[in-house]
Amino acid sequence: MDKPTFTVAKRSVGEWLSSLPTLFILLIVIFLSSGQIIHSQLLQIGEATWDEYFLLRGAGMVPEPTCNPDPDINQRVREIAEQRRAEAQDDPLADILGGSEVDEDAIRNSLEASRANCQGKWERYRTVEEKVTPGVIMFRNVEGTVAKVVSTLGDYKRLLLCLLVIICAATATLARHHISLRPSRTRRDHYISTIAQLCANGLLLLSAAVYRAKDVEAMDAGVTVGNFYLHGFWIAGFALLTAASLLQLIKPPKDLEDGGSWPKAFLTIPLYTFMCLTASAQFMMQGYYHGISVYLNMMMELSTLFLNLALYIWIGMLLKQTRLAHLVFDVLRPWKMSPELMCFVVLAVAAIPPAYTGASG
Repeated sequence: MDKPTFTVAKRSVGEWLSSLPTLFILLIVIFLSSGQIIHSQLLQIGEATWDEYFLLRGAGMVPEPTCNPDPDINQRVREIAEQRRAEAQDDPLADILGGSEVDEDAIRNSLEASRANCQGKWERYRTVEEKVTPGVIMFRNVEGTVAKVVSTLGDYKRLLLCLLVIICAATATLARHHISLRPSRTRRDHYISTIAQLCANGLLLLSAAVYRAKDVEAMDAGVTVGNFYLHGFWIAGFALLTAASLLQLIKPPKDLEDGGSWPKAFLTIPLYTFMCLTASAQFMMQGYYHGISVYLNMMMELSTLFLNLALYIWIGMLLKQTRLAHLVFDVLRPWKMSPELMCFVVLAVAAIPPAYTGASG
């Protein structure tokens, strides 16, 4: 008799530990995708509500100007002219280069331009201080917070993709949901598949550790390394996958059948494991032990594309929970189309909306 497992909202603790962080990451991706639009709309609302909001939003953050808005131009012209003449007398090349002559009109024009610029700064400062209200400050704080959150999280899209990959990989490993040519049914299937995954995950861990060591050496040599913090997450993630495979090897499922054949057992090895083992062997033969991690880092450069792909998959899973597919087939079923024609119509119905919306990318 199976032991009852503790559940919350019809989900086990393990399901919550995998699905809730994934949901949180996907919601952050949605916010980032529309964050710029949200901030732009907030700016438009602010400008429509308060005149010169773009100036008012700097209230309390722009310091008071330190320049003199009404200097004595004539006195400053005389002081600068006398200073330049004194400098010219001490310069033996002043007569040759023409530096002994002082253009007082040019000095006056420069001082008048500086005064106009200073008066503009003071005028903007006084306008902000006179028109700012508690409502402006409150709205400015909300709008500024949105802008700061969007800009800050936008710099960590690589981390979001890294966490998403690790969480989903760990979930697939623990739940035995990796894609393979056939599922594991016997003990021989389980041990062959799990040992192969353990080797692959161990090689990934080795690659990540070597890659971090290489970047540390580069930083010690004065080379700038970007996104160095990701190494720690990759190492921790691959260590988690290795530990999960080791745990499954030590504690196999109790519902496995006895026996099994060797050829069929090798078909239960996940496809990612074959790819990892062959790629690692190729890199290691060339002495390039961190090759896989380098390519993973290159994948992070396309983090926006892969995160959007995760959103498309999520939307498809949500649609699967609805009656939309049943309703579509209810419309097609009365036509009694042949299997070939039905296949063509289903493919067209499934392909046209993604192509129209750009989701096929």
